[in-house]
Amino acid sequence: MSSFLALPTEILEQILVQCGHNGSPESISTISQTCKELRDLIYNTTIWKEVYLSVLDSPFVPQEVIAKFVGGKGILEKGKFDWKRRLVAVMSLQKQLKMLDLAENLDEYIFTLSGLASAVFPVFPDRPCRPSLNAVWVDKLLTDGFPKPLINRLMRKSFVMSYTTNSATANSSPKWEATNVGQQFYRLVLQTGFRPHQAVTPDPNSCSSPVRQQALTRAVARHHVYNMLYPSASRCWGPFLPCPASVLDPSQPRESHLLVPDYPFLSAARIVMEANLRESLEESDESEGMISMVWESDRGQVWPLFTYEFGRRDVYEFIERLDGKVDVGDVDGSEGRKGLNALRMGSAPGFWDGERTKEKWLGVDGGEQAPASADQLDTEGWDWAGVEGTWTRAVCWMDYRQLLYHSVRSLTVIFRPDGLNHDMRETCRISSMRLRITGYSWVHRSESSSITVLPPELTSLSPPSSSSTLQGADEVPDAESTFVREEERYKDAMDSLVYALPVIRFSDDQPGVTSERTIRGTVRMISGGIVRWSMISRDNLEEHDDWVLEAVQIGGIGSGLGAAGMWTGAGHENGDPLGPMWMWRVA
Repeated sequence: MSSFLALPTEILEQILVQCGHNGSPESISTISQTCKELRDLIYNTTIWKEVYLSVLDSPFVPQEVIAKFVGGKGILEKGKFDWKRRLVAVMSLQKQLKMLDLAENLDEYIFTLSGLASAVFPVFPDRPCRPSLNAVWVDKLLTDGFPKPLINRLMRKSFVMSYTTNSATANSSPKWEATNVGQQFYRLVLQTGFRPHQAVTPDPNSCSSPVRQQALTRAVARHHVYNMLYPSASRCWGPFLPCPASVLDPSQPRESHLLVPDYPFLSAARIVMEANLRESLEESDESEGMISMVWESDRGQVWPLFTYEFGRRDVYEFIERLDGKVDVGDVDGSEGRKGLNALRMGSAPGFWDGERTKEKWLGVDGGEQAPASADQLDTEGWDWAGVEGTWTRAVCWMDYRQLLYHSVRSLTVIFRPDGLNHDMRETCRISSMRLRITGYSWVHRSESSSITVLPPELTSLSPPSSSSTLQGADEVPDAESTFVREEERYKDAMDSLVYALPVIRFSDDQPGVTSERTIRGTVRMISGGIVRWSMISRDNLEEHDDWVLEAVQIGGIGSGLGAAGMWTGAGHENGDPLGPMWMWRVA
């Protein structure tokens, strides 16, 4: 020991940092207990910070990008950040997953992964685009898929049957899905996609096989996204949690930060759309549930799967983006936008080329230029969301008669023995949009508005107060999470982005070009710094609006994963069809 202590302090620190980097932060704590000298060295230096930053992304960089626009409110305080506790939480989960010992720690598992996935390092222009360390760790923690209890949740049919026409209970959600931990889990599924549990000795014919898990989860998700009772004014006709009646005016909340994404629905939309997009690239229709390549309407119209020349290529490249392997050894930056890296702010192709996008987000010449305050907003506006460019949009639907039949079956709960209707068939259509900005507007605070007003109580991101084992819906989760407490404070600050960033109005109507159908819409911030996309499809020949599309950005602003959500009738009439949609930027 004396010879070890005789080493220069710099060498000792490097050795300790390497111990932590190799996945053994506990060994640092053990060493600190051997003698006073080593304890003083470890706890009086920045070793834990250095170990953390060698394994995970800096938690401050994503927030510092936003801080300029919220006056620094709610941002993590560097001097109070517990580097050791945060690092040990991640490392401990990895060990528990290897030992399959998560029965009493599922809440921490969910909050930790959701926190890591939501804080990936942004992609900056003119800098090397190396993979995010957070993305690497989330991939490691998901190597064997989601834990079995969570997979069982995704394969369960019961929670989909929660929408009724009774105004007193309309759009209610089962207890676990609406809890803090439940919302964070479905948010994680939206971010990562479905990850089947990998059994040690899988039986391909059993319900536990990955293929069977995929099939059951997809069937449950279909029942969710094709439920005709889901759309309502309280949800702003989109994939959002019901807002209190007092904030509706009549279909828009007066306070935009009160609108909260419905992550159970959004995750179901991604599951359905991703499976359909993958099938669209297959040459045969032998697999169960194969989507229709063409569809003939009652008027004899035939809709092709791909409506433009490069549609198949764009879907193929997007699937490659989803599947991209996260490799921390990458040096050329090509992998820094693929896989979970596509969650990163600014990872979409062409995002930083938008009107004043680089200058406003990063400051003039890369400086820390602060924008005008909420009371002195820049009236010119700027493309903070990376709107202007070329996009691919995929929408799916069912034959209307089958949709009605499915909805009636949902109400009467008549299903096959496993509780699911596997005969649901869909049609998918993939189109291209070339969006251009047509103007800007601003959300103004009302006299009674305050960014401290919380969204609907059930969707608070605060941590649960007692242990949750997912065994029963009435059990209340426990154990506080550092990740979630910090995110709650951060969310309050992010709510003010509703007023600090302009509402962007856009259209795919090109000057001098006459089109049979056009899209117009807006992009704005909602609760917690989430980006909301609202679009209206217009039939120019019939001179009326046909459909409305509502979506939420997956990941950070300008992420490569684009936005997922739903579409329904523009008139919001009883019996309107609906279905999932996904859009992503290609250039």
